[in-house]
Amino acid sequence: MKLKFTFLSFLITVLLNTTLNGQNFGDILAVGADNAETYLENYAAPGINAFGNGLSNGWYNTAKPHKSLGFNLTISPSFAFIPSSERSFEFNPADYQDLTLEGDQDGIIPTLAGGDAEPGSELVFTGQATYPGGITFDGEQRFDVPDGVINLKDVPLEGTPAPTYNIGIGIIKGTEVKIRILPEVTAGDFKASMFGFGVQHDIKQWIPGISKLPFDLSALVAYSKLNLEYGIDVNTGNFEGNGAAIFSTSATTVQGIISKKLLFFTPFLGIGFNAVNSQLDVNGTYRYNTTTGSSSEIEDPISLSFDGAGSARTTIGGRINLAILTIHAAYTLQRYNTFNMGIGISVR
Repeated sequence: MKLKFTFLSFLITVLLNTTLNGQNFGDILAVGADNAETYLENYAAPGINAFGNGLSNGWYNTAKPHKSLGFNLTISPSFAFIPSSERSFEFNPADYQDLTLEGDQDGIIPTLAGGDAEPGSELVFTGQATYPGGITFDGEQRFDVPDGVINLKDVPLEGTPAPTYNIGIGIIKGTEVKIRILPEVTAGDFKASMFGFGVQHDIKQWIPGISKLPFDLSALVAYSKLNLEYGIDVNTGNFEGNGAAIFSTSATTVQGIISKKLLFFTPFLGIGFNAVNSQLDVNGTYRYNTTTGSSSEIEDPISLSFDGAGSARTTIGGRINLAILTIHAAYTLQRYNTFNMGIGISVR
């Protein structure tokens, strides 16, 4: 219970620190569905994809699966590093309909992971806002450029945090089943939940000629899904409403792992790939106070998919064994490089 409390405290602290940076996130809905989707693709993709890459980490810290009924309990937060070039994007007016940027010197504005917008910068919309179902409005809107929901300068290691809280149980024939579950937790306007399942298997035993050699070799297949829900309350004057932005990201990873125990230290190397799929949905009911369409209410206006963020990956790390206590750290080279470290209890 103490380990679980420590993990949840870490996650809630991160979410509380980031919530304050994204209060005007929902204002972009006032500029029509097409404009909002174009903006949100640029705004959200780096942060969401980095979360997905971070979820691929923390599944193992040795190539040796547990024996039958052996188990481990591990807390291992990961941090995915977003390049500086993806913490902001260039606002190109040609990509939008009737939407312009004012008060910004260089046209470079934050992504979801980019911190605060330039003071005084505004998005200005004058035209016809169109939404699903053929609903249209003649709108005039002016609002602050959305800040990043996450300011990486306020986060440890300046990486997007992905929580990993794992349980591994040995079954038969060098096979270990791994589970990660996070029941829904709430912090301010955020809600978060997670589920993951994986299998690690000793493949060395099946390869003639190397089964007796002094190292461990295994294969891992694992899947994780993280859901983040961020409350939205919009009031830009003529446009208002409330709902939620729902970020969901999943990661499937396939790894070959090799390790060698040296007294109390075990170095390990993992090579493989991961596939990342992410989704951003903006749900809720929103309305214009004046309308030229048949209805003033808009339901669930945005649904975006972000694919192709996975890549080949190479992980190098090490574990210190202190009786049943383990301490480990690893660095992974992939599209969004990640670092994770943690502690655990392991009973072989």
